[in-house]
Amino acid sequence: MTTRIVSDRDLLQAVREEIRFAGLTSEPVAALPPPSDIPAEREVCSALLCGQVRPVELGDLEAHHFALPMHTWVHRTVANIHAAGLTLRPELVIVAALDEGIAADGLGPELDALYVQAWRTLETLRQHASTIVELWRRRELCKLLHTADQHLRLGTVSYEQALRRLAEGIR
Repeated sequence: MTTRIVSDRDLLQAVREEIRFAGLTSEPVAALPPPSDIPAEREVCSALLCGQVRPVELGDLEAHHFALPMHTWVHRTVANIHAAGLTLRPELVIVAALDEGIAADGLGPELDALYVQAWRTLETLRQHASTIVELWRRRELCKLLHTADQHLRLGTVSYEQALRRLAEGIR
């Protein structure tokens, strides 16, 4: 019988592989980006800022459906301007930013980029709005699944409880 001398490093590597194989650990895996369609969001925000469309014309789309905080802010700001009965003008958007403490120098390039976007038909904008809402739902589902996974791994809920929580959260 031959005796093989195994180094501590080899032994540690073998144990890690066995643990990984047995599923006893979950090593961090590079996360996929959250589902979003940033070009569609930009086109919708551009149309909103330029007055091509009003938020109420875009179906169920609300500010919190956007993936990027800047786009959330644009939708909310334009909706507030319309709700106040004011005519949408770039100056009102800048004043709203300053009122919220957003630095004008940081906002300027972002707004300039949105103001020069190509305009789309109302039907295309509505399709974009529908896509944005659907992708928001997927992001919310990902959050629910992640939370359920954490609770299951910690043993704070049973499988049945996790399923119930998921069902409640999806509604």
